[in-house]
Amino acid sequence: MKKLKFLAGGQPFRSTDFEVIQNAMLLQFNQVLSTFTSVPAIISGMIYYLTGSEVADAPFTVPEGYFYDLQEICHVPSATFNYNATKTLYLRLSVVDSSQRLVGGANQYVMTERMYNLVYTTAPLAGDIVLFTAKRISILGLNSFQLIQDAHPVELMIGYVATIGAGLYCFSNNVNERMIVCTFTASTSAGTLAKLPDNMKPMFDTIGYFRAGNTIAPLVIRSSGNVELTGAVTSGSNIVAFKYNVSITLSL
Repeated sequence: MKKLKFLAGGQPFRSTDFEVIQNAMLLQFNQVLSTFTSVPAIISGMIYYLTGSEVADAPFTVPEGYFYDLQEICHVPSATFNYNATKTLYLRLSVVDSSQRLVGGANQYVMTERMYNLVYTTAPLAGDIVLFTAKRISILGLNSFQLIQDAHPVELMIGYVATIGAGLYCFSNNVNERMIVCTFTASTSAGTLAKLPDNMKPMFDTIGYFRAGNTIAPLVIRSSGNVELTGAVTSGSNIVAFKYNVSITLSL
């Protein structure tokens, strides 16, 4: 890490001196965080979970947080939206210039901030990141979930339509745990939701559960990779958020 020397008897400062301090801080954060993730990730905050009982146009608030985009740690202000089942939450980069001062005889912005804003839309821009799929890391533990299929979620079978994102999302960590997450509508109450990739298959058929409207219903993750549901509601929202282990499972 670079440091400025402070010499007795006075020392003239230049703008590049402050750049040394600023860059040294950024470098330290990047070196630490790069040991936890190689993809952009949420550090804290922005936790919002669908309950399956949202009312159209009812307001909901996503709390503020911090997001690491492989360049620096960026603030994400809280935001309130009106619920719409067709929309998705995204993180969108924003560069804000502020603090005007007189420089060289003219007012100029002397401060800039890279931040991410939460947007709720059906028409994302290039570079927008789906909040639902963004990796979340913990500085205190290496056992955080890592997104396996970032841009290519598992496609849902006929009879099921994802209402957040583009299908069923698969997560894993370094102790053989797996998690499947999906919010969807159903035209049939029982059937196969999706087929998992090979690295998500349990050794044995595994019993799980999901939220069907306001109730809990069973699911089975087959050793073949099929995710089979019973009791899905056909007039509301269904949510799967289930964690299991690929080496130690509860078999039928």
